[in-house]
Amino acid sequence: MHFILFRDWHGKWFWRLYAQYNESPIAASTDTYDERTDCLKSIMLVKQSSYAPIHG
Repeated sequence: MHFILFRDWHGKWFWRLYAQYNESPIAASTDTYDERTDCLKSIMLVKQSSYAPIHG
């Protein structure tokens, strides 16, 4: 899997997560970020969430 960072037309940052050979994203940020570093921090939170419980 890999993350790709993007900028929208307003210059805000967001990310998408892709499976290794999938052309469609399997996850995406729900917020946009003014700073690239804030977008990267959001990615780190997702990467660290592998221990989060699954409910439902």
